[in-house]
Amino acid sequence: AEAPDRAGLVSLLAAHGVSLRELSYARLHDGALFEFSGNVVAKRNQAFDDLAASLHSLESVAEFEISRISK
Repeated sequence: AEAPDRAGLVSLLAAHGVSLRELSYARLHDGALFEFSGNVVAKRNQAFDDLAASLHSLESVAEFEISRISK
């Protein structure tokens, strides 16, 4: 119930200079967990570290993973 919805996620990402390119989501464990999965883009590398720190501080986030992929 405390998990951000799509708009909340987009807003959180934007606050760190990160934009969402693709998004999928799923309800897990009989609806107890809500999982977002997607691709994000940032213009500066530090944005991902800042985003990770922000996600870490949210009690409503059980876990997260950010993988940096260079092209």
